[in-house]
Amino acid sequence: MSKLIAELQRLFFQPGLSPDEVSLASGAAQAFEPLGPDGQLRAMVLGVSGAEAWDYVAALWQEVQDDLQLPAPVMAVTGADGFLLWFSLAEPVPLPKARAFLAGLCRRYLGEVPEARLMVCPPGPVSLVPAINGASGKWSAFIDPSMGRVLAHEPWLDIAPNPERQADLLSNFLRIDRAAFERALMQLAPPPVVTTTRPLVPAELPGVPVLPTLGSTERLGVEGHFGDPKSFLLAVMNDPTASAAHRIDAAKALLPYFP
Repeated sequence: MSKLIAELQRLFFQPGLSPDEVSLASGAAQAFEPLGPDGQLRAMVLGVSGAEAWDYVAALWQEVQDDLQLPAPVMAVTGADGFLLWFSLAEPVPLPKARAFLAGLCRRYLGEVPEARLMVCPPGPVSLVPAINGASGKWSAFIDPSMGRVLAHEPWLDIAPNPERQADLLSNFLRIDRAAFERALMQLAPPPVVTTTRPLVPAELPGVPVLPTLGSTERLGVEGHFGDPKSFLLAVMNDPTASAAHRIDAAKALLPYFP
């Protein structure tokens, strides 16, 4: 087994699986499917293509470390018009959590990028790196992030990358442990949606005066017991200590009782 194969297995592949070494050496495109038969995965890929792809990916690469306190993801050029970040997990996670993580990254750090320019895996497979891009004829490759700006306008290699150097580059990257992943997932969760229903207040009922609500410190000056609502409303209307609003509402409610 080559050193590059061993590093790809360490970082991205499910136990017992590995890329085709002959195809990898020839540069033939291989579809990488991170999802295992158990519905879990230990690798995720997020990329941006098109104008200013490098600026967006470089900023995301840094925020993942500074803001989320995660190990640096592996950076790659697509061989066409974009950059990729490969995230490696120390322990497999269920598909819904992986999707939530990637959706959170897009929402928080790539909100200005049109969805059509994003490459998100999962869902779906992604081409394994390094390989020849079928559309451009150029090579994809893992890169040192310090070289990204040099490749900003041409995110590809004209010749095949050296497998040993690719392996040495990958050997410097760490996997995300489970605790760190769960913590970042909580940070990336969307804010809860708070819905409130406005209670029906007495003023919204026609002909009913607005009276103090339960718990209000405002008190009416009328005292005693009233045998019917009309007597009570008359007392409120004539109470000089009641607010003008209460007296007017009481008068309105009494109108049907007077010719």
